[in-house]
Amino acid sequence: MKRDKNLETLSWEHHNGLVAAFRLKRGLKKKDVDISLLRQYTLDVWNDELEHHFRQEEEVLVEPLRSEKAGRELLDRMLSDHERFRELITVIDTEKDGVAESIAEFADLLERHVRFEERQLFEWLQDNTSADQLAAIGKFLHEQHRPVDKCYTPEFWK
Repeated sequence: MKRDKNLETLSWEHHNGLVAAFRLKRGLKKKDVDISLLRQYTLDVWNDELEHHFRQEEEVLVEPLRSEKAGRELLDRMLSDHERFRELITVIDTEKDGVAESIAEFADLLERHVRFEERQLFEWLQDNTSADQLAAIGKFLHEQHRPVDKCYTPEFWK
């Protein structure tokens, strides 16, 4: 699918999200993995990438998505997913037991959420948002975009 250049920074960040989900899922499959490494990685991904990414989306995508019923349904899912991520991060950050299950849910949700936004939400925006609105969204997103270093040690997923 061809991504409008005004939404491309979010797609770049989505790629990083898929990498994070892959790493977490792979790490969770290892019998001898130190769960504290996965916890710290999850918190780092949240603090360095996802929290900012969600704030960007909530800042500029809400208004155009509210314009029609189909957009509002997509908006509701986006915001519901974002809220679930925040709940999971609180658990991952504070709980002692059950962290592996919360990290697994986080990784699964991250993969599903990225696929949803790329395949449905962004496609709807591209088809139902004016060129001027998309340009304003793109200007904001390009100004706000923060490239991240995907190198991470230790490489618990290997």
